[in-house]
Amino acid sequence: MTISIQSKAMVIAIAAGALATTANAQYYINDFDTATGTGGYALAHPGGGFFQLDGEYDDGIVDEFVFAGSNAGIWANAFGLPTGGVGGTGAGHLDIPMIDPGNAPPGQGPFFFAGIGLNTGPLGIPGNVGANSFSIQVLADLGQAYTVSIESAFTSQNNGWAFGGVGDGTWQTISGAINSGSVLGSFNPNESSISLIVTFADFNNAANNIQQNLKVDNASMIPAPASLALLGGLGLFGRRRR
Repeated sequence: MTISIQSKAMVIAIAAGALATTANAQYYINDFDTATGTGGYALAHPGGGFFQLDGEYDDGIVDEFVFAGSNAGIWANAFGLPTGGVGGTGAGHLDIPMIDPGNAPPGQGPFFFAGIGLNTGPLGIPGNVGANSFSIQVLADLGQAYTVSIESAFTSQNNGWAFGGVGDGTWQTISGAINSGSVLGSFNPNESSISLIVTFADFNNAANNIQQNLKVDNASMIPAPASLALLGGLGLFGRRRR
């Protein structure tokens, strides 16, 4: 289920408190439960020069994307998991079965990158970035470092904020105000689509013939302090499809 609503100057009073949304506030939630396991993404780059491949990876998940690249050898696969998420529900999965640092061009050090993400649409409160919060659940291999970032378009650099994590083999929740992470470049809050991305960290220090995995589930971008549970209970969400 992927949900996006715009609320125009809506104020709802509730016994436990009050929820107010600003004009044209944008709420986004993706629970990956529409994953079909069909479609898929595959990169097989033996090295010898730079190559990058971007794309979607599941016929049912909405707004998803994946990317990977290297100047050396890298093999990457991504696909939806209909029952591989939190509680046996849907999830997105990025798998790096192997890299080959030894096949970079002569005189160049090998570098690698790979990530899985969502295009979440515009910020709920563009003029007050700190009033927007995010949440995503990540499952990474034990000891695998990863980065969650909220970004506007890549220019000659990444632009946004980054949050670090280290996998322990279980689902972990990364959340908070989007501008409370480490600064990346110069974020543009006025773009029509902002990305929520999970990438491998310290990838360039990885050994040959390793296998690394990232799974993602239950992503949201909301104007704080709105409650996803509250909004869902009030029936305020409308579904957005491809």
